[in-house]
Amino acid sequence: MPYADFSATNEKYDAIIVGSDQVWRPMYTKGIKRYFLDYITNPEIKKIAYAASFGTCQNEYSAKQARLCSGLLSSFKAISVREDDGINQVKSIFHINNQVTRCIDPTMLLTIDEYMKMIGEYSEENKIFIYILDENLGKMKLVEQTENLLGLESYTLTPDGMKNDSSCVIPPVESWLKAIITSKFIITDSFHGCVFSILFNKPFIVYGNKSRGISRFKTLLNALELTSRYIDSMEQFSSSLLSESIDWKHINDLISKERSRGLSFLNKSLRE
Repeated sequence: MPYADFSATNEKYDAIIVGSDQVWRPMYTKGIKRYFLDYITNPEIKKIAYAASFGTCQNEYSAKQARLCSGLLSSFKAISVREDDGINQVKSIFHINNQVTRCIDPTMLLTIDEYMKMIGEYSEENKIFIYILDENLGKMKLVEQTENLLGLESYTLTPDGMKNDSSCVIPPVESWLKAIITSKFIITDSFHGCVFSILFNKPFIVYGNKSRGISRFKTLLNALELTSRYIDSMEQFSSSLLSESIDWKHINDLISKERSRGLSFLNKSLRE
């Protein structure tokens, strides 16, 4: 609701937090000023950006957009971004010299136990879960080869009519989460498909989706030492990806550190 009237928030809240998934990407986000909290006129309200994402390393702002958003961002109490290159973008696009921190995606601030409350009882399926947003021949070839090499069937919950928004039926979040946790292997080109594969400790391959932005994948996978799980062409695919073990204890320790850092940022920003 980029043009809705949010002026009443000036009398209701002590702090407003904006974030995270590509909220600062003008190409995707209508009414970009709203995501820099242009409707907050009360100077007593703390404005905080948590893991705000540009989604891409390219500057998509017009000179006017950059000027307007720079003025709005200058009044923020604290700023964090989700991608490594987002730190430089805040400084280069908006000329903000305040400290900018990288924080993990907010979905990863919750523990597995908290997600399990949503999922409920389940039984594991000996299948490959496919969560592909943009099909192409390379991705379909990856699915076919993975099926053959693992000797497993694949399935998907991608909504019917994905290419026609008017007929798109979105499955419940609980169903999507259950599909990930019950599957044997995951193939995805989705950032959050990648996130929840990691959270649920499921072996996976991410096939890069350049048009939607790959810096978010690279930042996450670098931070968690999982860069080998990323490909953006079939030339990079190796059957060893299907058999190599992942040290999930180590990965979970890294997630815990990232989670603590994100929560510390939020607590400090709200407290001070």
